[in-house]
Amino acid sequence: MGNKKNGEKSGFGIQKWEDKTIYLGYFLNNSANGWGKFKHSDGDEYSGEFREDRASGYGIYRQSNGAVYEGTWQKDCQDGLGEEIWTDKAKYLGSYCRGKKEGYGMYIWPNNSIYEGEWKENCLHGYVIIIILNFPGYLPFF
Repeated sequence: MGNKKNGEKSGFGIQKWEDKTIYLGYFLNNSANGWGKFKHSDGDEYSGEFREDRASGYGIYRQSNGAVYEGTWQKDCQDGLGEEIWTDKAKYLGSYCRGKKEGYGMYIWPNNSIYEGEWKENCLHGYVIIIILNFPGYLPFF
Protein backbone atom coordinates (compact mmCIF):
# COMPACT_ATOMS: atom_id res chain seq x y z
CA MET A 1 0.00 0.00 0.00
CA GLY A 2 1.18 3.51 -0.66
CA ASN A 3 2.25 5.71 -3.54
CA LYS A 4 3.81 4.52 -6.76
CA LYS A 5 5.98 6.41 -9.21
CA ASN A 6 6.84 4.77 -12.53
CA GLY A 7 5.56 1.46 -11.12
CA GLU A 8 7.83 1.62 -8.04
CA LYS A 9 6.95 2.30 -4.40
CA SER A 10 7.63 5.94 -3.59
CA GLY A 11 6.67 8.16 -0.66
CA PHE A 12 4.91 6.99 2.48
CA GLY A 13 3.52 3.45 2.53
CA ILE A 14 3.13 0.08 4.19
CA GLN A 15 4.59 -3.27 3.21
CA LYS A 16 3.38 -6.52 4.79
CA TRP A 17 4.76 -10.05 4.56
CA GLU A 18 2.92 -13.35 5.05
CA ASP A 19 4.74 -14.04 8.35
CA LYS A 20 3.19 -10.82 9.84
CA THR A 21 6.38 -8.77 9.43
CA ILE A 22 5.48 -5.17 8.56
CA TYR A 23 7.27 -2.01 7.40
CA LEU A 24 5.60 1.37 7.80
CA GLY A 25 7.53 4.31 6.41
CA TYR A 26 9.01 5.99 3.39
CA PHE A 27 10.02 4.38 0.11
CA LEU A 28 12.22 5.58 -2.73
CA ASN A 29 13.02 3.58 -5.86
CA ASN A 30 11.01 0.63 -4.55
CA SER A 31 12.99 0.27 -1.29
CA ALA A 32 12.71 1.55 2.28
CA ASN A 33 14.41 4.96 2.34
CA GLY A 34 14.00 7.63 5.00
CA TRP A 35 12.24 7.29 8.34
CA GLY A 36 10.33 4.09 9.05
CA LYS A 37 9.34 1.36 11.46
CA PHE A 38 10.04 -2.33 10.82
CA LYS A 39 8.34 -4.91 13.05
CA HIS A 40 9.63 -8.48 12.78
CA SER A 41 7.28 -11.43 13.13
CA ASP A 42 9.14 -12.42 16.35
CA GLY A 43 8.22 -9.09 17.98
CA ASP A 44 11.57 -7.30 17.54
CA GLU A 45 11.17 -3.76 16.23
CA TYR A 46 13.41 -1.15 14.59
CA SER A 47 12.37 2.51 14.34
CA GLY A 48 14.68 4.87 12.54
CA GLU A 49 16.38 5.72 9.30
CA PHE A 50 16.60 3.39 6.30
CA ARG A 51 18.71 3.49 3.15
CA GLU A 52 18.10 0.96 0.37
CA ASP A 53 16.04 -1.39 2.61
CA ARG A 54 18.63 -1.39 5.43
CA ALA A 55 18.82 0.29 8.81
CA SER A 56 21.28 3.14 8.21
CA GLY A 57 21.58 6.33 10.25
CA TYR A 58 20.00 6.86 13.68
CA GLY A 59 17.62 4.24 15.04
CA ILE A 60 16.29 2.28 17.99
CA TYR A 61 16.09 -1.52 17.99
CA ARG A 62 13.85 -3.09 20.63
CA GLN A 63 14.06 -6.83 21.11
CA SER A 64 10.95 -8.72 22.18
CA ASN A 65 12.82 -9.80 25.36
CA GLY A 66 13.17 -6.12 26.43
CA ALA A 67 16.79 -5.43 25.39
CA VAL A 68 17.25 -2.10 23.54
CA TYR A 69 19.93 -0.56 21.31
CA GLU A 70 19.79 3.14 20.49
CA GLY A 71 22.35 4.73 18.22
CA THR A 72 23.74 4.77 14.72
CA TRP A 73 23.49 2.05 12.08
CA GLN A 74 25.19 1.24 8.79
CA LYS A 75 23.83 -1.46 6.45
CA ASP A 76 21.75 -3.18 9.18
CA CYS A 77 24.64 -3.21 11.70
CA GLN A 78 25.30 -1.14 14.80
CA ASP A 79 28.01 1.25 13.63
CA GLY A 80 29.20 4.43 15.35
CA LEU A 81 28.06 5.56 18.79
CA GLY A 82 25.31 3.79 20.66
CA GLU A 83 23.85 2.57 23.92
CA GLU A 84 22.68 -0.97 24.54
CA ILE A 85 20.66 -1.94 27.62
CA TRP A 86 19.87 -5.54 28.48
CA THR A 87 16.99 -6.93 30.52
CA ASP A 88 19.17 -7.33 33.64
CA LYS A 89 19.84 -3.53 33.42
CA ALA A 90 23.49 -4.00 32.37
CA LYS A 91 24.44 -1.51 29.68
CA TYR A 92 27.13 -0.55 27.21
CA LEU A 93 27.76 2.99 25.99
CA GLY A 94 30.34 3.49 23.29
CA SER A 95 31.54 2.71 19.80
CA TYR A 96 30.44 -0.05 17.47
CA CYS A 97 31.86 -1.17 14.14
CA ARG A 98 29.98 -3.55 11.84
CA GLY A 99 27.74 -4.77 14.66
CA LYS A 100 30.47 -5.31 17.29
CA LYS A 101 31.75 -3.27 20.22
CA GLU A 102 34.92 -1.66 18.87
CA GLY A 103 36.97 1.26 20.15
CA TYR A 104 36.24 3.17 23.35
CA GLY A 105 33.29 2.15 25.51
CA MET A 106 31.90 1.73 28.97
CA TYR A 107 30.13 -1.38 30.28
CA ILE A 108 28.06 -0.94 33.43
CA TRP A 109 26.96 -4.04 35.35
CA PRO A 110 23.58 -4.18 37.13
CA ASN A 111 25.36 -3.44 40.47
CA ASN A 112 26.84 -0.27 38.85
CA SER A 113 30.41 -1.61 38.68
CA ILE A 114 32.09 -0.15 35.58
CA TYR A 115 34.54 -1.27 32.93
CA GLU A 116 35.83 1.68 30.93
CA GLY A 117 38.32 1.31 28.12
CA GLU A 118 39.04 -0.22 24.74
CA TRP A 119 37.07 -2.94 22.97
CA LYS A 120 38.02 -5.04 19.97
CA GLU A 121 35.50 -7.31 18.22
CA ASN A 122 33.17 -7.39 21.27
CA CYS A 123 36.01 -8.20 23.71
CA LEU A 124 37.77 -6.14 26.38
CA HIS A 125 41.09 -5.01 24.94
CA GLY A 126 44.09 -2.96 26.09
CA TYR A 127 44.34 -0.63 29.08
CA VAL A 128 41.22 -0.22 31.16
CA ILE A 129 39.70 1.36 34.22
CA ILE A 130 37.58 -0.96 36.36
CA ILE A 131 35.48 0.34 39.24
CA ILE A 132 34.06 -2.43 41.43
CA LEU A 133 31.17 -1.50 43.69
CA ASN A 134 29.85 -3.61 46.55
CA PHE A 135 33.46 -4.69 47.15
CA PRO A 136 33.37 -8.13 48.84
CA GLY A 137 36.68 -7.70 50.70
CA TYR A 138 39.08 -9.07 48.10
CA LEU A 139 40.38 -7.91 44.77
CA PRO A 140 40.42 -10.43 41.96
CA PHE A 141 43.63 -10.44 39.91
CA PHE A 142 43.54 -11.21 36.20
